[in-house]
Amino acid sequence: GVLLLHSMIDFDLSIFGVSVVLWAFLAMISASAEMKNANVHRYIWAFTGIILLVFMVTDYVGIKARDAGDAIFTENISLEQEGYEINNERYIPAFQAYEKAVQFKPYDAKALASKAVARMCVSSAKPEERALSVEEFEKAERIAPYSMGIQESGIEMYRRIGALQYAVTCLKNQVVLFPKYVDNYLVYIQTAYDVMNYYRYDGVLNVAGEISKEALEIKAFAEEKGTVLPDATKGYFDMFEVVYNNTLRGTEKE
Repeated sequence: GVLLLHSMIDFDLSIFGVSVVLWAFLAMISASAEMKNANVHRYIWAFTGIILLVFMVTDYVGIKARDAGDAIFTENISLEQEGYEINNERYIPAFQAYEKAVQFKPYDAKALASKAVARMCVSSAKPEERALSVEEFEKAERIAPYSMGIQESGIEMYRRIGALQYAVTCLKNQVVLFPKYVDNYLVYIQTAYDVMNYYRYDGVLNVAGEISKEALEIKAFAEEKGTVLPDATKGYFDMFEVVYNNTLRGTEKE
């Protein structure tokens, strides 16, 4: 009952571990029921108890480490937003806490995604570190594909890497996950518009065109889902249409 309840609450973090332990537990009960030897029966129950205890301890340690990382990371982000200059070293304890969390809970999607962000806060200038962060984030996405929190971590990670178009993609994913939540559309549209202009003025027209194309697809998606967007978004979509027509549309027709 405890395992089942935990898996319902913690479904995107340790469902694989819970499932393995639960099935092992059921298999041992089934096997022990067929055995007449009382000693073997006791050993099986003792072994099962040890497995459950180990799982519960590692689960607890992993969660506590993740919470510690969250506390450090949130404090640093708040200071950054208030205008304080935060050096990379202040993020090292958060990264170490997330690293410990992942060691104890390898399928903790939130810890994986947070570790990817913290790594970029510590050493975003190194290509090999950027590659590791992207790999960790993508693993977190596979574990919890419907988590808005994971996408929020992706936005922050890609922003720190400088891969702004991928940060926009994470915002788009949030829109798709919650198609009735208008605020998600507004954040996505504003950010996509700013990033599109960034690439357009920098001369990277193909990326500007791709972002514009995706924004127009989101507009069609909103209409399909019956989500009414504010009139203020019309100007943004008009500009997306212009940029798309001037960059990609002619190429796609060819």
